[in-house]
Amino acid sequence: MEDEDDGAALVAEKGRKGVESRGLLLLGLLLQYAEAVTMDCLTDARDILPEISELASLFD
Repeated sequence: MEDEDDGAALVAEKGRKGVESRGLLLLGLLLQYAEAVTMDCLTDARDILPEISELASLFD
């Protein structure tokens, strides 16, 4: 029984770290997008949008 609890805790921890990692990647892309728009590099900004959309999607 204790092994099952440890396994569930490990899965939950990995899930949390995955969400945090995904959030940090999204934040980095949003900052890159904002910088590209600010510098009027609209082609670069446009190229970043699909990645932002993919990471922001609720559906994997």
